[in-house]
Amino acid sequence: MVEMLYAAEAIRELLADPDILGTDLVVKGEKALEGVGVIEAPRGTLIHHYKVDEHDEVVKANLIVSTTTTTPP
Repeated sequence: MVEMLYAAEAIRELLADPDILGTDLVVKGEKALEGVGVIEAPRGTLIHHYKVDEHDEVVKANLIVSTTTTTPP
């Protein structure tokens, strides 16, 4: 119940957040040609690293994924 109350209070705060309710759909700033994402998943940490060129085409993709098992055909 404590976690449910915490979640409800957090939702109430988020619903009043002007950044979430704003009308700006595009972030202005310098375009990044490289990006990295890291997330913890059920089978381990996933890391994605991408580079794009000036035409927004992916020129490098490096993915580090957790160990998975495969079933033989």
